[in-house]
Amino acid sequence: MLDSNDVVCSVPPIINGEHSKISINTRNVLIEVTALNRPKAFICLNNIIWSFSEYCQVPFQVEPVEIINGEERFLTPNVSPREFTVSHKNAENLIGGKLLPEQVIGYLKRTGLTATVAS
Repeated sequence: MLDSNDVVCSVPPIINGEHSKISINTRNVLIEVTALNRPKAFICLNNIIWSFSEYCQVPFQVEPVEIINGEERFLTPNVSPREFTVSHKNAENLIGGKLLPEQVIGYLKRTGLTATVAS
C-alpha cells in the first residue's frame, strides 16, 4: 500500500518507522487491519478507530476509505449503529460471575454502549 508520494504506508516499527511515527503533531492516520475473517477484522478496525478518534481535533471524526477488491467496492469503516441482544445468562458466562441485570447494564454502558433490559 502506497501513499500519494509513493511511500509505503505501515505501522511502526515494521518499516518506515521514522516516516510513519505518530506524534502529538500527527494530523492524519491510516488504520489498516489484516485478517482472515472479514467481520472480525471490521470489529477490530472499529475498536481501533474509536480508540484513536477520541483524541482527534474534532473527536470521533473519521474519513471513510473505499476498498476495491476485484469487482467488489465498499466504504470502511461502517460506523452505522447496530442493535444486538445478549441474554442475562450469556452476559454472566462472558464475565464469569453472577450479576444483577442492573450490573450488566452498567458494564455495557461503561464500554460506551446503550443498554436496556428487554421485557
